[in-house]
Amino acid sequence: LPLIDDRVSIEGEAQEAVRVFFSNFVMTDTAKLSEQVEEVLTGLVPIAYDSGCTSMIGHWGSDPANVPGSLFRPIYVYTGKDPASVVVLMAYRCFSHRDFYRDTYYDERLTALIITESETSLVFLPHRWKCKDILALSKISAAESYLIGGETLLSIVFSMSGENPCCNGPYSCDEEKVNYYLIHDDGVKPVVSVVRHKEDYYHNDVDGDTDVIYDAEITVVEDADGNASEIVSVYTIKENGELREEGTLRFLWNSDAQMFEEGVE
Repeated sequence: LPLIDDRVSIEGEAQEAVRVFFSNFVMTDTAKLSEQVEEVLTGLVPIAYDSGCTSMIGHWGSDPANVPGSLFRPIYVYTGKDPASVVVLMAYRCFSHRDFYRDTYYDERLTALIITESETSLVFLPHRWKCKDILALSKISAAESYLIGGETLLSIVFSMSGENPCCNGPYSCDEEKVNYYLIHDDGVKPVVSVVRHKEDYYHNDVDGDTDVIYDAEITVVEDADGNASEIVSVYTIKENGELREEGTLRFLWNSDAQMFEEGVE
């Protein structure tokens, strides 16, 4: 799937259907959208994402069941200070209808459904990764929420893997990172991204294989008032099992810029 920003306005009967559904929506681990809302949102997916899904699945074989499908999966609901404001974070998933592939190989992108008193919109929030493997598939899960300056700070885990039904080569990469988002009544803002795990594997018949693994333990530090003030990442880098580097990354909250700023210990 592509990695592009996009924002689509929802109007008329579609807007009313979305507003009514989420006015009574209760977030659970198994929560799903209604068929009507799913149809509305799927119809709003930008052409680049829709065609990208079709193209990706098309490379996964000629089995008649290997046809593209998509869905929106709710992962977090924020109710604003204004009762009319709701932000629903969802994973847009592209998958194959082939039985084994459907729940094993799929690609997800983060989206936000933003409902305010005056408008409703669907926003696509692309993420980036350090892996050089452009065919990596992403899976998304919500982690924890924190307070920061009276607002909500949400951490979301992105797991990327180069394993897919299409292409295997001498290089593979897996990566897991935690993205932090500031959520308020009228939007979502990414404020920092911290890598938790990354493995680069290089196969070489002549010189031997190389396996480089980055691992980090991430801690959110809160101040006396319970607000997140700092994110600390203690990391190691090992090559073929031998320690090559270790250190600590610190990300301090800048209230003026509304961002975490990186420093190194």
